Amino acid sequence: MYASVSGHGNGGGSSRHYSKKGVQGRRERSLYRRVVNFVTQYVTGTQFKTDYELEDFEGDRRYRPRDVASLSADTHFSPHEVKRIYRGFKVECPMGVLGEEDFKDIYSRFFPQQSNTGLYAHYVFNTFDINSTDRVINFEEFLKWLSRLCRGTAEEKLRWMFRLYDINNDGRITRGEMTSVFISIYALLGGVSLSLLQEDSAVAGRVDQVFQRMDLNGDGVVTVDEFLEFCSSDPTMMSSLAQLATVL
Repeated sequence: MYASVSGHGNGGGSSRHYSKKGVQGRRERSLYRRVVNFVTQYVTGTQFKTDYELEDFEGDRRYRPRDVASLSADTHFSPHEVKRIYRGFKVECPMGVLGEEDFKDIYSRFFPQQSNTGLYAHYVFNTFDINSTDRVINFEEFLKWLSRLCRGTAEEKLRWMFRLYDINNDGRITRGEMTSVFISIYALLGGVSLSLLQEDSAVAGRVDQVFQRMDLNGDGVVTVDEFLEFCSSDPTMMSSLAQLATVL
């Protein structure tokens, strides 16, 4: 399961399309860790050489975040870290909100050698708690998401992973949903076209292997309880999660 979530499995007959040039050279790097690195670099770039107080946006159309103390209390970040993250967010999102296309654009910058970042970025964007009908997130929503991903408990991180695979957010993962996310991972890491991956028997075989192990009661879907139970019993998975504390 660690391999499947991380996107660097070592079983299931790796396909010739991507085994030599794509996944093979990156198997030691967890995709989850790369996501953490992406958001960490995004909010801790060179523009943070000085530390300023959190500033309100100007103009009625711009989103105004709450005060630093409240945001810190609701997350795993200190007030100082909240300020640093906010300044990075404001550089990319001067209007105070982030849409999916903007997120995909930002995401692609951290995988410059890959052309197929859009689908995986789409699934990652879906893990935000989006309440607006126009599918944009504000700073508070971004901060809470980042807090769970970088500083959350093992269960919070596992629930984030479950949400990634639960594409339609109905509380369960189907074989089709797992296949779709696997394809996006291989496309991201291997630079392989989606059409080739969709026809690749190695991908289907890997999905079947993982899905059958996670579907503990054999009813054809994976619930959040099954996902948590399976992942929590995997020492490699739990060890990797414990190493993901991020200092901003």
